[in-house]
Amino acid sequence: MYKELILSQVRIESQKLKYEYRLDRRLFSKTFVFKNFHELDLHQEIYSNAVNYLGIIAALPYFRLLPRKFVSEVISLDDYDINFFRELFLNGLGQFFYQRRFSFEKFPIIESRSRRAPKSIQSDELDCTKAIIANGGGKDGAVAYKLLGGCGVHGKTFTGFLRKPDKGLNQKSWEQRVDFARSLNEDSEEGYIVERFDDTRSIDTIYRNARDFYPHLYTYAFQMLIAALYSKSKFIVVANEKSSDAGNCIWQGQEINHQYSKSFVAEKKIFQFFQKKINSNVFFFSALSPVYGIKAVKAFTHYYDLLLKFNGCNRSPSWCCSCSKCAFIFLLLSAYIDDYSVVSNQVFGEDLLKKPSLLPTFIDLMGKGEIKPFECVGEPEEAWLALEKLVKRGEKNPVTKFYKDKIRPNIKNKLPQIESKLFGVYETYNFPHEIKDCLLKELKNI
Repeated sequence: MYKELILSQVRIESQKLKYEYRLDRRLFSKTFVFKNFHELDLHQEIYSNAVNYLGIIAALPYFRLLPRKFVSEVISLDDYDINFFRELFLNGLGQFFYQRRFSFEKFPIIESRSRRAPKSIQSDELDCTKAIIANGGGKDGAVAYKLLGGCGVHGKTFTGFLRKPDKGLNQKSWEQRVDFARSLNEDSEEGYIVERFDDTRSIDTIYRNARDFYPHLYTYAFQMLIAALYSKSKFIVVANEKSSDAGNCIWQGQEINHQYSKSFVAEKKIFQFFQKKINSNVFFFSALSPVYGIKAVKAFTHYYDLLLKFNGCNRSPSWCCSCSKCAFIFLLLSAYIDDYSVVSNQVFGEDLLKKPSLLPTFIDLMGKGEIKPFECVGEPEEAWLALEKLVKRGEKNPVTKFYKDKIRPNIKNKLPQIESKLFGVYETYNFPHEIKDCLLKELKNI
């Protein structure tokens, strides 16, 4: 329908980036404001490549409008760049193509019309005792922060927000994430914060019909890269578990994975791009990639001071108590917190295992529905193991009954092997050599 989506210009202020785009004749923009970056000057050459590539990554949601081409007019792209962005974008939008039943042949061509070559790759020494750690207000970032602290790495959180033109920031979401960051950071600081403002009024009438899921992690990774260069931190750390590697279904011969952006495959690609195109010493990795989510949840239950402050729901600034992610986290927490009422009363405010409308969701999470939910949830085996622990504790509700009647008889003899598998530490990691041995030891002990 549309001929070209163009990244036409980037306007740089010392602590603000404004990217200007064109969809045929429609002009719109995306702005990033960097907060708590004292004396940051984004005009400096050290940030040049990161700033330009962020503008390309930030165009991802508009690919859902299916223009024939995406064109960069701010930086030239070689074949490596084009293949990198195409692979991340195509796999990141796999869910969109599947749910819309679109052919992948409609995916836009990526090219460049700019003669502005990237700056030379930097090799500045960065501090291997410092890390930028993603903070979404959830459990996994907290576990990663604690693990790195145990290895002598001083972490500082990165938190990203969207400021909507008609509503501003969601105050409750803002307060929860910033409060969570203060709970993690030394000296109770807010950490690094980036606010994003999208001025898409010129395309709202067409864009509102294409607001399906797209992965935010890519954009956060490039913003965190700028924070790492600013603070001379060697490590850029996310907290994506091994559970993220499993897809939801196959569509047109391609695996569709809601969590592709969190997968080990995507992690390695971003790591390689940063080292090849930005700074050869910067190190992007996930601290939890060798372990399943259930192991991280069990570790998080030991941080009682954070238990009542975190929120992992993607739909609401508080727990929505109706989505598959809320259901999955509720289930796993309930299995590893002895006082079940803490989870139902103090964390979520209600008992999701007794909520009739959620029974089909729990059945999906157990692998007995039509498809794995398109959310950041784990494998059916993780749900089985959690339910087994609840059954043994004597918990009775529609979910444990379904598990006992439909699943337990077929897996009871395999449960020891399932538990061993889910609490193992695997070789799906790309840890920096300075802290690799320590991180692996910490992961085995959580």
